[in-house]
Amino acid sequence: MPETLNARVLVVQHMPGDFTDRFAERLDSICELDVSEAERAGTVGPAEAIIAQGGSHLLPREDDGVEISYRLTDDEPVHNVRPAADVTFEAGAAVCTEPLVGVVLSGMGYDGAVGAEHLAEAGGTVLAQEPAEASIAGMPKHTIETGVVDGVFPTSEMTDEIVDIVADE
Repeated sequence: MPETLNARVLVVQHMPGDFTDRFAERLDSICELDVSEAERAGTVGPAEAIIAQGGSHLLPREDDGVEISYRLTDDEPVHNVRPAADVTFEAGAAVCTEPLVGVVLSGMGYDGAVGAEHLAEAGGTVLAQEPAEASIAGMPKHTIETGVVDGVFPTSEMTDEIVDIVADE
């Protein structure tokens, strides 16, 4: 995503804690956004992205229109995973200002589907990866089945779709 978009991005990846810091470093090296692994508590501002630490849920707490404050929790796994996209989506739907966009990509199971419903109820936009191109189609497939998805795209088109949505807000 372009830095000029000034998006505040929260990423939940089903990944062990020993890998999320390296994942954040790798994304930071190839991305225009400033990408880092989430700390126990902090903020994410314009043109920044944070990656949930493996083994901890990422909970947005407050959005002042510029920065989103968050904290990590060690609450029980959801869908047998921690971090879980459903946890972040539901909390984000309750506190984040527009534009609110949730994206569900390749992954196993149902994580993301219930959270997507919360995002849609809050007026957000929900996008899903084309299941046929996903390495593991479960998460986008189950999210699409909720009926709240606004668009289904291959990953090669996802960034442009997000930019269009955020730029229109």
